[in-house]
Amino acid sequence: MKIPSDLILSKFHPKISKFCSDNKINTDTYYDCLLLFLLYEDMIREKFLTKENSSIEILNEYFNSFPKDFPSFPLNYDEHELGILKPTFFYKRIERFKIEFEKSYEKIAEYLSKLNLSLDKEKFMIHYLILSSRSFGLDTEDGTFDSLVPYGDMFNTSIHDTERSSFWYFDVDKNFHVESGLDITTGEEI
Repeated sequence: MKIPSDLILSKFHPKISKFCSDNKINTDTYYDCLLLFLLYEDMIREKFLTKENSSIEILNEYFNSFPKDFPSFPLNYDEHELGILKPTFFYKRIERFKIEFEKSYEKIAEYLSKLNLSLDKEKFMIHYLILSSRSFGLDTEDGTFDSLVPYGDMFNTSIHDTERSSFWYFDVDKNFHVESGLDITTGEEI
């Protein structure tokens, strides 16, 4: 399967790059630029109560495919669940992730306030977790950049640790490719 570069959401997408440039978004990472763009597009859609306002056509359907909440994600663990994990390395990782989340929320909320938009923490969390869990590293001569590959991000990895059932890569034109390492039968989960 090949996903053309104009459907890949990254710093290389002309509309995302223009958005960040036009709004003078001087971010530490291209992750921030992509996150801001997605939040802005989603918030504008809500503000005008339309699903047709997205500046990138694929976003209309892509936003509808996103999970609406993350009840089992560690940011949403209650005190009892966190208490069980307290003596583990995972607990320390959750604590660091919470700090990163809060810093990112404050930074992104400040940028959006300059665009006359007020950021709801729940909305931020959903987009933050979507980007954290669904992004691919786009390797280029300039480094590795976070990218979202609409619908390509829904493929699952193999349930067996010893086999790799698919291979993904970006070509020189920044198109995204997925090749199956195993046969896929009709109706089988990909």
